[in-house]
Amino acid sequence: MIKEFKIEIQFWNLTDFDELLIGFDLFHISGANVFSTGKNLSTKRGSLNTVQCSIPANLLNNDIYSVYLMFFNKNVLNLYSKQEIITFELDDAKRDNNHTGKLMGL
Repeated sequence: MIKEFKIEIQFWNLTDFDELLIGFDLFHISGANVFSTGKNLSTKRGSLNTVQCSIPANLLNNDIYSVYLMFFNKNVLNLYSKQEIITFELDDAKRDNNHTGKLMGL
């Protein structure tokens, strides 16, 4: 059983915007988008900020995944985006029925 886990990003707000929209897209190594989420953040110029993305338990199989991170202003103007900002590999979880292969899906 793979437990829920969090990805945490810290960044400095060097924009003049006091409200940012942060998007996280999780991609499988095949290129398939398997999970997306976002957060509205009130902030000030020059401030250090922290945002978290929670990946639900049992969502992913053992394989390689990467995170695409996006920052927008409140009018959804893309301020910054970066593909593969984090890449990680999951190992197979021990299951009750001793099955160690991939479950159906990504």
